[in-house]
Amino acid sequence: VAFKAQDKNGVGLAVRGVIIDDQSDTVAIFKTLKFGIGKFNFSPKVGRKYKAICIMPDKEILIKQLPPVKGEAYALTLTDRGGFFNVTLASNTEKNDVYIVIHNGRSIVYAKSLTLNGGKTEVALDKSKLSGGLYHLTAFNTDGQPVAERIFYAKLKEKFNFSTELDKST
Repeated sequence: VAFKAQDKNGVGLAVRGVIIDDQSDTVAIFKTLKFGIGKFNFSPKVGRKYKAICIMPDKEILIKQLPPVKGEAYALTLTDRGGFFNVTLASNTEKNDVYIVIHNGRSIVYAKSLTLNGGKTEVALDKSKLSGGLYHLTAFNTDGQPVAERIFYAKLKEKFNFSTELDKST
């Protein structure tokens, strides 16, 4: 599970916390790494309920119920392979068609229909087609419902060069 903790202005927050189940057992521990972004591994079980207990920077405790676990599951991974990103989508469903969309801000930079074979599909995404920055990779089922999402960063192709000039000598 990837997540981002941010304040009302969109500034990333340093938080930490746990995921507990309906029997008060701790099933995952998490904390942000940088800019309020973090990740943790978690395999929810159908029929169980989970909540996140989060300790905010000001020591306030935030408790949020997680969405109910569905029997239909999708796993979306993105692996950096040098000149391209390898996108893998796996599912335990009988549905074979999925759609992936990648957008940066408000612009769609990639969209493709894929077919799951044996519950899995892969596609290579050429990095040269990305201008750099943060991207959202979302997988949709045939009903148009988002079923998995990843946020990833592509390095900028060129460095910024700029100069300044003063209008006064002091």
